[in-house]
Amino acid sequence: MTFRPGRLAWFIWLLGALLISVLVWLQPLERTVTPIYRSAAEAWVERAPLYTPEQLRGYYNLPQFALLYRPFAALPVPVGAILWRIVSLAVLATGVRRLVLLAPTDQAARRWLGATLLVLPATLSAARNGQSNLLLAGLMCHAVSALAMSRWWRAAALLTLSLASKQLGLVMILLAPFGYRRVAGPLAGGLALLFLLPFAAAPAAYVWEQYGLLADTMTAQAPAPEHRFCDFNGALHTLGIHLPAAAALAIRLAAALLTLAVWWRTARRIAEPARALLLLGLAAVYLMLFNPMTETNSYVILAPAVAAFAIWRGPPRGLLIAIAIGLGSENLGDPIFPLTDLWLKAVLAAVFGVLLLREVHAADPALPRRL
Repeated sequence: MTFRPGRLAWFIWLLGALLISVLVWLQPLERTVTPIYRSAAEAWVERAPLYTPEQLRGYYNLPQFALLYRPFAALPVPVGAILWRIVSLAVLATGVRRLVLLAPTDQAARRWLGATLLVLPATLSAARNGQSNLLLAGLMCHAVSALAMSRWWRAAALLTLSLASKQLGLVMILLAPFGYRRVAGPLAGGLALLFLLPFAAAPAAYVWEQYGLLADTMTAQAPAPEHRFCDFNGALHTLGIHLPAAAALAIRLAAALLTLAVWWRTARRIAEPARALLLLGLAAVYLMLFNPMTETNSYVILAPAVAAFAIWRGPPRGLLIAIAIGLGSENLGDPIFPLTDLWLKAVLAAVFGVLLLREVHAADPALPRRL
């Protein structure tokens, strides 16, 4: 029998979707955030408030996400929740495959299989929870692939949709025009349409109220009052190092400026697909380390970037594979996960960030051939 790695990759994704679907069907209300999404979608229909400023574990997405989730909320609880996960997994799987196909190679099928195996560890838990991080990760992959192919309108649409899926999409939106100037116009149009979309689906007074409540809610959650986040500050907290809130904020702002400076300088010096992969990597590392509400399952956003560099790059491929496995540490169970929760993934993201900076420092014209 002929070994077909491409088909095996698709089979693994289908098997993962089937496994998650069975778990959700059997326990639709266990380890899931989809009831929050469903409540928001129903609140929109009823013109009820989407946000409560004092909430600690409530709805934080944009009002547009409530519209996005509405078709799934219209279905019975297990069915809608399962379909949401399948759609999110499909977007992620096809996005990772597009990364693999950015550069022509006769090893595409094997690399697609390799990327699948490296992304999967961080994917399973996020899929079980039904988080929008899964959809965001896939849309980011599709967006950088479109940028690499100079498909400006497609890239703008995907970036806009990524913001609708979660506010974290804003990081790549802000970075992209500094390396791809021609996407700026289409992106501005897409963001304007995204802002206006709710007004076409509800009275203006209600929409303005939701925008105001969202601002109040996000302000109330910064800095996050709970020690359950896995950014750099959460990792330091877990290791017994407590930074003042002002110091943590200063570090986040400095990291934002550094990320922008690195991207702006380097994007003009390297060709595709290295430039697109660098954008994906920088955006993902920043989101994992410097978003104050990064959760353990958020690291599915970083996994595709790690996988892409692992399959295109030579040494340190072994280290990249180890990082990919570590990003799924919750799959390793006791005692590994309890001992590493809230710090290991942040450390791995920092290590991957150092590898990116090493590539940036090299700024080698041959970089695309090594990636």
